[in-house]
Amino acid sequence: MSSKLSKVLFYIFSILILFMALSSTYILHLEEKRISEVKKESFNAHLVELARQLSIPVKVNDIAGTNDIISTSALTNMTSWVQVENSFGEILYSDKDSTVSCDSEVASMNILYNGSRAGQIVSCLKDQEFSNSNIYITIAIVWAMFLSVILLLGIIARKSIRQMNEVEEFVQNIDPDNLDKSIAKNFDDDLSPIYGQMFKLMERVKNSREREEELKVYEALAKQARQLHHNIQHPLNNLKELIRDISPSILDGQRSSLRGNYNSIVDTVNNLKTDSNSKLVSDDKAKTYVNMSLDYIVSWNRANWRSKDVEIVYEEENVDKGIFIDIPQSIFPSIMHNLIKNAVEAGESDEETTVIRIELKKLGTFCELKISDNGCGISKDDLPEIFDEDFSKGKIGGSGIGLSHAKEFVSKVKGSIKVDSTPGEGSCFTITVPLSETPNWYIDEIIVKHKGGVIVLDDEYHYYRKLKKRLEPLGIESLYFKDKESFESKFSPSAELMSDYLFIVDYEFSGKNYNGIEIIQELEIFDNAVLMTNMADEHSVIKSCEECDVSLVPKKLAANIEIRKATKNIQDLKVKFLDDSKHIMRNFKVKAEKYGLDADFYTCPNELYESCKTDTDKNTVFFIDYDLGKITGDKVIYELRERGFENFHLLTGYSASDLSLNVEVTSIEPKKFPRKIIDSYL
Repeated sequence: MSSKLSKVLFYIFSILILFMALSSTYILHLEEKRISEVKKESFNAHLVELARQLSIPVKVNDIAGTNDIISTSALTNMTSWVQVENSFGEILYSDKDSTVSCDSEVASMNILYNGSRAGQIVSCLKDQEFSNSNIYITIAIVWAMFLSVILLLGIIARKSIRQMNEVEEFVQNIDPDNLDKSIAKNFDDDLSPIYGQMFKLMERVKNSREREEELKVYEALAKQARQLHHNIQHPLNNLKELIRDISPSILDGQRSSLRGNYNSIVDTVNNLKTDSNSKLVSDDKAKTYVNMSLDYIVSWNRANWRSKDVEIVYEEENVDKGIFIDIPQSIFPSIMHNLIKNAVEAGESDEETTVIRIELKKLGTFCELKISDNGCGISKDDLPEIFDEDFSKGKIGGSGIGLSHAKEFVSKVKGSIKVDSTPGEGSCFTITVPLSETPNWYIDEIIVKHKGGVIVLDDEYHYYRKLKKRLEPLGIESLYFKDKESFESKFSPSAELMSDYLFIVDYEFSGKNYNGIEIIQELEIFDNAVLMTNMADEHSVIKSCEECDVSLVPKKLAANIEIRKATKNIQDLKVKFLDDSKHIMRNFKVKAEKYGLDADFYTCPNELYESCKTDTDKNTVFFIDYDLGKITGDKVIYELRERGFENFHLLTGYSASDLSLNVEVTSIEPKKFPRKIIDSYL
């Protein structure tokens, strides 16, 4: 490093010396040029002055002489000698000494008389003395500056070489295996910026090495996880087939428990696989029905921690209903299992019963879920790092997803997760996520408006017995059939007969090769059927209900769903539809007639306004499209509200977040026949 610096300094000195030489030469040239010009000007001035003193009319550089006459003795101040000649060359006057030569400049000037040359003046001018002191002072200053620069560079070079040698020694002594020791050394403060950058670089190298070691560990774990994922696929597929084979011979509740545990295993194994395109067995759903999922999660954990002194409190009858979120169904249980497991472990060291409370409620457009415990709590030092990946890494018996991953999935749906904890008293985790759109198959109440009552098709009688106890106090009659064959033996299906009953149908039937959806399709009872099953979390079941527009109720939540008898006949309900599509209005009219609804249908707002002049029932229910061509549905609703009507529903393909309404509406629904909304008015 020092040899390179020496070369650099040598080049700098060489350039400076060359510069100084060129500068001195150029200064001398300028000074000589100046002196020559001064001499020339002086000669001309002497000649003019001489002509003036001799009263000779002359012209030099267009400067005319004067008639001033002075004594010729004054000429000796400017000239060595002077002589005047006529036009024939004859000397008229001369003070020239023949023994004196003219070593200086000889100047001549014509004598003019009446505009013609009459002779000339010849003069030998004395040399003028010019001072050269300025040039010597200038050169001295330049060389003094040069020497000062050389001296300064020498001092800087000496110090720089010493510091560069120190840096070179530092770099050569860096220990790649012990960077902390290398970084701990003290150095000259003048080089602190360089050392600062070097330290940052070494820190990055250190972190990179640590990250490299971690990646090696992660890669090894990932390889094991992929191998496990591959090896367990075949046994799980066999287990699925076995569950399917034995399902007809076991009770519905046992089937549900067995299937739930199987799905939990599948979800855990799927979490080992980071590639979302290679799910193991089951398809993932875009959203989670939180009420249903929590019911299963709480039941499973109560059974799982039965051997420990753990009490899980979840009052499902007091929670808000119909809560859906966009966290996938395969991920949400893992998050909850992990939080509950943490709460159990937090209370293991305490002699008193570990109490875990789970609370669920709606907060406007958000869902809030709290999991609290009376365990040992979390220290203040650990609290800021509770959601860091390294904090939960390496936990034995984990559910496959730590707190860091829980936060990651919650953040993906624009939610939040936080923890409040007091050491010695317990902790409380709060998850807040946006509510997702309620699916079409969901209902929060069963309305019986059919004169015949309820028909239940279920292969397990005890479910019907529970349902019957709820129907009898309402004055609703019910009939039970264990399968399709027993139903057909008593009834001769007809469209008129089918519309007199509400059908509550199970999905699975022991020993049968059909399911509840197929029964509903065969009997064509889409508008007056409810599928009630323990398979409500199965993607295939949900998809079938959506395609057939059939309501779905999980059996786990059946005990808490409201059942009521309609207080008015559907024929007495006043309903008006407005949509600028004639095709949609014709389709709605067919469905309304089949449903027993006598409604009015319009394709023009003015027609609707005109009908409201005669139909003045303020309880009329309006279903209005948002996009009506030249006008929007909210403006039509505003006009009708001014007339005193109150019940308005927008039927549109837009979501609520896409609309900017200037008027209050009862609800915003997808553009399909609103059977469930109509039932809510009965």
